[in-house]
Amino acid sequence: TALVPEPPAEPVPDVSTPITQVTLSSGPNPRLRYALAVQERIASALRYPESLAAEAASGTVRLRLHLFRDGQLDQAAVAISSGVEALDEEALAIASAQAYPPFPEELTEQDLWLEVPVVFEP
Repeated sequence: TALVPEPPAEPVPDVSTPITQVTLSSGPNPRLRYALAVQERIASALRYPESLAAEAASGTVRLRLHLFRDGQLDQAAVAISSGVEALDEEALAIASAQAYPPFPEELTEQDLWLEVPVVFEP
């Protein structure tokens, strides 16, 4: 019999799926709710780079973000490249320019590392 790998304990949803509303005070998993709120901030500011319009390049950049309890972004880095440098740079610029919400009260951590996918389509 083949072994089926278990899904990750806390998956981070793909930003290509529309997020209609994120409420930081509802739902069973405060870390996942917070990751969704961060992802929504990035997705709402996402702009396809004009320099790539003729190429119609697409890809997913996975960002690794370090945030403090007050929502301040400490570090942002590309965890997994899209394979297109301009998309990676745009994802980093967008993530770095956002104001993130403070952690929900249920999260007791003083800081979090999150990995967030950023999907670009022309």
